[in-house]
Amino acid sequence: EETSEAPKTLGDLRVMKGVRKFPQRVKCAMLAWRAVEQALEQGAGEATVSTEPA
Repeated sequence: EETSEAPKTLGDLRVMKGVRKFPQRVKCAMLAWRAVEQALEQGAGEATVSTEPA
């Protein structure tokens, strides 16, 4: 069952709740997260980060 309010345990992620209304914007919403995720996975000295899924 879906509720109108996101759980408080999500903290700041609650701001992403509205993206589900606009599926075409999911890639934009995930852009920063994917960049950080890839940067953390790469070793020191690797400067290239792609925003495309691997």
